[in-house]
Amino acid sequence: FTTTFPDDLTRWDIYAFAGKTGGLFASAKTSIKATKQLTAMLSMPRFAVSGDSIEVVGKSTNFTSDTLNIKTRFEINKQIVSSKNQKIVNGIVEKQWLVAERKDSLGVLYALEKDDYTDGELRKLPVYPKGTKE
Repeated sequence: FTTTFPDDLTRWDIYAFAGKTGGLFASAKTSIKATKQLTAMLSMPRFAVSGDSIEVVGKSTNFTSDTLNIKTRFEINKQIVSSKNQKIVNGIVEKQWLVAERKDSLGVLYALEKDDYTDGELRKLPVYPKGTKE
């Protein structure tokens, strides 16, 4: 049979049970690991204080055995701040500095593209004002 897995990295356990009159029973178990061929992940702090300089990290991973040509990019509030065409064998780690503006939050995106395939991660970075409130 065929099935479609969710667009995620996960492992599925499959169990089969059979029984027959006369007390005959059997069971089997197997696992299937669902992965994407290319992934883009973003790592950054949970929050920032207005005026902070922050380094965010993007990680692209290639789960195929081929060297692939990809395009990666960082975006801050839907504005491209870095874009690169590069080859990926196993993985690429990229870093991008940003300054937390005087806004309540920043939208930070790291993404990769290969032909018509795109993967990425968009996160909201809360930006708090300097000082404490009592």
